[in-house]
Amino acid sequence: MPDGKRILHDPYKVDKTQSLGSWIRIQRSAIELWPQKEIKIPLSLDIHPQAKSGIYHSVIVFSFGSSLPEATGNAQNFRLPEILLNVEVKENLIEKLQLKNFKAEKNLYLSGPIKLILEIENVGNTKTEGEGEIYFYNKKGKEIDSIPVKISLEEGTTKKFEFSWEPKSTGQIKARVFLEYGKEKREIQDAIFFTFLPWKTLTLLIALILILLLILIKLINKKFFEQFPEKILKPVINLRKK
Repeated sequence: MPDGKRILHDPYKVDKTQSLGSWIRIQRSAIELWPQKEIKIPLSLDIHPQAKSGIYHSVIVFSFGSSLPEATGNAQNFRLPEILLNVEVKENLIEKLQLKNFKAEKNLYLSGPIKLILEIENVGNTKTEGEGEIYFYNKKGKEIDSIPVKISLEEGTTKKFEFSWEPKSTGQIKARVFLEYGKEKREIQDAIFFTFLPWKTLTLLIALILILLLILIKLINKKFFEQFPEKILKPVINLRKK
């Protein structure tokens, strides 16, 4: 205690996740020790699987008495042989994120901005943070832009992160996400594709297709009439008398 007073606790009646005394495995019954003799007493620790992290202290006192109450009283009132145990339990932190989904809101965009959705699950046992980038590439594979990504998830949670990006190129675009998280700098990577065709480009493309269709139809008609020229129909005179 803070005032130096000692209090003995029954190891079987305390919170076993926080009691070093309940983890100690030693003979608790009477020990006979004759004068000028030595004995070995096995001592081991069986730490609770749900023990909380921290530093624990415990004292093993070798008291005397004809009964347990008498031995307990002597341990509190006299300076007797004792062993001081200091045990540190380190927290077993597991930092692990799992990518559930990475996608664009649509496969085809006619106007910006482009909306991206990143869904991640924290399958570890502690709050985990990460950061990285989403890189964008044109149809030639050249990087055209990037946006920063920062995430934070509590243990056992799943979260969706949304990002907006103003396109810097037209046509098919590749988006690649790269994240590092935790003390061990683990990585998450994935890539998706989508298409950006602004209205002006789409209108021009449709007009070009229509013009090509008209030219093709005209060429087909011209070739057809060259192969099958029109026959000149002469008038027929009916000489049959009525």
